[in-house]
This record gives sequence, C-alpha cells and structure tokens, in this order.
Amino acid sequence: MREFCKFSPEFWSGALVEQLREIGCNALLLAVYLQTNRHTNMLGVYYLPLPYAAHDTGIALDEIKTLIERLSEINFCHYDPSHGYIWVVELGFIQTGGPLKGHDKRVIQLRKIYEALPRVFFLPELFEKYKEAYHLMGSPNELYPSFYPIEGPSMPLRSKKKNKKKENKKEKNKEKEKEKKKEKKKEKKKEKNNESDVGVSLADPIEMIFGHWKKIMNHPNAKLDAKRKRIIQQALEVGYTQEELMDAITGCSFTPYNMGRMSKDNVMMACTLFCVMAIRSIALFAIAKPHLKSSAHRRSNYGITTKRCSLGLMVRRKAVEHHEREVFSKTLLTVGQIYGKTVPPMVVKLYWQALVTYPLVEVLGAIECHLQDTDVGQFMPKPSDLIRIIKGDSQSLGFHAWDKVETAIRQVGPYQSVAFDDAIIHAVISEMGGWIKMCEVKEKELPFVQKEFQTRYGAYRHKGPTSYPRYFIGIQEHQNQIEGHEGTGVKMIGDKEKALAVLGSKSKELMLPVENIAADVMISLAQAEVH
Repeated sequence: MREFCKFSPEFWSGALVEQLREIGCNALLLAVYLQTNRHTNMLGVYYLPLPYAAHDTGIALDEIKTLIERLSEINFCHYDPSHGYIWVVELGFIQTGGPLKGHDKRVIQLRKIYEALPRVFFLPELFEKYKEAYHLMGSPNELYPSFYPIEGPSMPLRSKKKNKKKENKKEKNKEKEKEKKKEKKKEKKKEKNNESDVGVSLADPIEMIFGHWKKIMNHPNAKLDAKRKRIIQQALEVGYTQEELMDAITGCSFTPYNMGRMSKDNVMMACTLFCVMAIRSIALFAIAKPHLKSSAHRRSNYGITTKRCSLGLMVRRKAVEHHEREVFSKTLLTVGQIYGKTVPPMVVKLYWQALVTYPLVEVLGAIECHLQDTDVGQFMPKPSDLIRIIKGDSQSLGFHAWDKVETAIRQVGPYQSVAFDDAIIHAVISEMGGWIKMCEVKEKELPFVQKEFQTRYGAYRHKGPTSYPRYFIGIQEHQNQIEGHEGTGVKMIGDKEKALAVLGSKSKELMLPVENIAADVMISLAQAEVH
C-alpha cells in the first residue's frame, strides 16, 4: 500500500474534465479513484480487480466495466481483463513530474515495475511512451520473445485429388458432429422434462458445488474424494445453501493467492486450495449468521428457558466465540502452509489473544491484504502486522485527524462553535492555542502547523489526554455570551455519536477530565439543540 501519491490540481481544468462530465459524475469519481487508490505506483500501471474498485467507490460492478470502456475511448486509461492490470496513461508523468535523467534513483524503481509486468496488451504502447522519459531497457519483444506471432514457413502445394478427399472427410465429420449435438440436445430436453414432472432437481448439490469449484479454480481433473465431500457436507449441514457456497467460491477467485498465483516455487496444491476455499466460505457466512436453526432448536441445545435468558445468551456468545476461534485457527494453519511453516497450537493461541478484540471479518481481511502486499507479503504476518492493517499506523491516523481539522477550518471557520469526534484532536488544538487561532493560520503556514499537529497527535495515541475542552467556542457564541443571549449551537465534525461523547458534560468548566463523560449526559445532549 502506498503512503503517498501526487494528484495534480490541473486535473480539474482542461478538455479531459469536460469529457468526463459529459460521461457522468461516476466517471469523474472513477477517474479520481484510479489516480489516488492504494494500489497505484509511479509508473501508473498496477493490478486492480474491478470488484475492489466497486467496493471502494460504491459504484456497481457492471457500471465500473462500462465506465472503463468509456474512459479507454478518450485515452484516459486501458484495462486488460485477462490479467487484471490497468494503465492510467498520464499518471506516470504526474507522479514523477515529467521525464527523468538517467542518474535519477527513481529510474531503477520504474524499470523494476516495468519488467515485472505480465503480457498485457498495452505493453508496446506503454514502452513507446516511457522508453525515453524513464530510460526503459527492454522492449516487449525482449521481455517476451513470443509476444507477437511469428509467421511460419509456407506449406508445399498438394495435388487437387488429395485436397478433395480431405474436404470430403471434413464435411462428413462436420455432419456427424452436428448429428451428435442434436442427439445431446434431445437428451437434455428429456432430462429437463423429467425433472419438471417430478418437481425436484435430480442433481446432487455436493456434486454441483464441486463442479463449480473445478470450473472457477481451473482444476478440471480434480476428483471428489471423501475429504472434499465431507467439507462440503459439513457446510451444508450448518445451514448454508448451495448458492451461498458457490458465491463464496467465486469470491475466492478474485484474489491472486487463492488462485495459486504466488510464485513459481510456491504454488498451492489442489487439496490445500480447496481447504482455503472451504474455510473462507464458512467464515464469510458464519459470521453474518452463525446460527441458522430455529429458536426452539437453539433453546433445546443450549438449555435456554424463559427464566434463564441471561444464561442462554452467555452460552450463545461462548458458542459464537468458539466457532470464530476454530475458523481463525484453520485460516492461520493454512497461511502457515502457504509460507512453508508449521504453526504450533501455542502460537495459534497467542495470535488469537492478540487479535480477539477485533472482528473476525476484519482480521481475515487483514490476512488477505498482507498476502497480496508485494513489499512484505513474502514473510508470514505477525499480529502487529495485522493490527497495523486494521487500525492503521500513527502516521496515517494523524493524517486523517488533520484532514478533519483542515476541512473544518475551510468549511466551518472560527465563527461557529465546533466539536470533533476525537478527544485527542481537542487536546492537541487546545495546546496549540485554541480553535480561533488555528483558523487564523495563513495558507503558507499550514504545512508547518500540520507537522506539529501530527507529532502531538502521535504522542497522545498511546496515552490518552487527561483533560481536554468539551468543545471550542466560536466568535458568535462568545459575543452572544457577552451580550447575555443564548448560544448558536455546536457544529459536530465527523461521527455524530462520538462527537456527542466528546461533548458530553454539563459542567461550565472548559477543561474537563476524560472520565467525566457519561452515557446519560450523551442522551441529554442528543435531545438538546445541537446541529
């Protein structure tokens, strides 16, 4: 994941923006996303599965495909669906600031990115565009000698009699194949009619699921042995439908490591890959609905009665926790197989204790992101690596906090009272002179103020502030207090419930301990006139 990228202000002027506006607002959003997402690099060519773009932008997957075709028509980007790589045509010059000299250190990194690209169809055009600007060494023919088809030697002429015989044989073979196809169609129609008469599908759901896995995972010769049949049978007995399991298999195919595209020396075997599919499919649906049976059945299993509701809830929580722990253990053992390491039970327990406070869905997502990371993905993830992916590091959290402050400075200003959704932001702004002074900072001084803010924010991240202002009084409310009028209300920045928690105190004092915030105060504030 890149921590920094450039986005040119000139993007919003010129003929390109007009063309994007004519296509639609979603085209403009997608164009900005393709230049700023976490998969980008200096060359502007990177791996991007379209479901990721649909998830990040909120645009439907079908619309993403049509928009990329429209953007390709105006030469904004080109997408290779067979490899999943996209090329934003001008992004390389935006990131590097134009052509580079031969001794520039960035040239080495650009060459590495170029030489690691697969056989995408736009590779020759990319080479011609950047070969002089970035001093690229190998042409597509040198990287892939068989990139372009080579014309073979012409065949010698044969007699007309032999050609006629061959033509006659070909026609006879075609007629036989047509007759076979017609017979197969008739048999299929008969089978469908028989199934419709009975009203029940004669196909075995286990065989249907396994056949779908063979097709999606590209294992046509795989056999349905007892182990694989047991895994599918267990998933069906828990309560997952055939369609849900088939959707989960399709979802696994979107990620390279599930498809075995890790490296030449580390390709997962068919059996191990099937286990990964089963674990992930169970995890995806078990967390959303871990118990699909009726409430009466759950009561009989867990001994829940009307007089013991609290005990029953406790038992259910333990059952859910035990289920999630099993899913996590199987996933971690499979990850160890990918890296060629055995994970002892004690190590699995330590991983679970370090990550138990985070939702299992986020932990599984962090494991997937680590496996796809080209910088550190070659090493087995530690708990700290997964927590860093889930929560973010100090630098990124400080950056997001400053982004809220800068947005409030530009959109709200010093006249209205404000309350942020983070108590650390209140403590840092108070130390730096208060809200009104922060709003009076000149545009040229903002980068220096940002650096100081992020440094102070990082210091508070491990130890929370002991006291902080409930909210920052604006110029209007301050003037109204002097004249004896009521306040104008508080503008909440960020998450409303978290901002109410920071704002929550009835005391008139400006600086309050963190421990004084209570839930009943939050409720009273929510009912007050707070905008």
